[in-house]
Amino acid sequence: MKRKSWKIRRSRGEKIFDVCLIISMIVMAFVMLYPFWYILIIALNDGDDARLGGIYFWPRMFTLDNFRFVLNYPGLWRAAWVTVLRAVTGSSLNVLVCLMAAYALSKRYLRGRKFIIFFLLVPLFFGGTTVSRFIVMAHLGLINNFLVFIIPGAFSYFTAVILRSFIDNLPEGLQESAMIDGAGHTRIFIQIIMPLMKASIAAFMFFGVVHHWLDIQANVLYITDRSLWVLQFLMERVLRAGQATVIIDVNSPMAAQMQIERLAQGQAFRPPTQQVISMAIMVVVTFPMLVIYPFFQRFFVKGTITGAIKA
Repeated sequence: MKRKSWKIRRSRGEKIFDVCLIISMIVMAFVMLYPFWYILIIALNDGDDARLGGIYFWPRMFTLDNFRFVLNYPGLWRAAWVTVLRAVTGSSLNVLVCLMAAYALSKRYLRGRKFIIFFLLVPLFFGGTTVSRFIVMAHLGLINNFLVFIIPGAFSYFTAVILRSFIDNLPEGLQESAMIDGAGHTRIFIQIIMPLMKASIAAFMFFGVVHHWLDIQANVLYITDRSLWVLQFLMERVLRAGQATVIIDVNSPMAAQMQIERLAQGQAFRPPTQQVISMAIMVVVTFPMLVIYPFFQRFFVKGTITGAIKA
């Protein structure tokens, strides 16, 4: 005897709606992803050939010479190291400070708790000007100092509020039982609170990394030392006013080696154009974030939205 399978019958209008929804989502995904794809294929194409146009989905004359010129630009790797160090250190300190503040503010018996919350809330509505911030940084000795990337962004009230809401909704018995066993606040914070908040920590770490990776305001306002230039600021100076040609040094040893390679293959060496160099720069700047994003994506909903809803 065959078992009947119950299926919900859907009307014709519902099926049409689903089809239209799927098509619209595909179109939206294409519109958002295609610009990134176009930048990549132009960066992987020969410069003189790219000038002719007509490249839409695949490189017509594939080459890696554009990236070889960009990656051998003087000061690029030092700027990349400063950027990575800033992103990791700044985001780690920000999450640690906000997590400690959230743990402290979650204690209702904390003296002056309401005043502290009000004191931290005021800067969200009344911020300093660019001149006032520069004066403060100068008095703190942070001009041309690596710490100018780290200290001003060490605390975020928004992050602390989200983390505090997560701590508030943890079972009180966890901390009470630990205190009965003789654990102090430090041990509770490290061994109980932090392991339970791995998703939130990972999510806000990624947000911090993205912020530090893309930010150039600190370099514009407080840095004149070239050794402290971040990758984005270096590339912005190259791209500004059509200065991408400074990367193309046809007299460099690398260019001579590439010319020898082309002659061995029976081809003429043609240096890249400003267009393809600019595209290659954008790929170099954004590629690291695109690589690490999938590893943090699964933490977003669990780490931030859940805490915000419970708040």
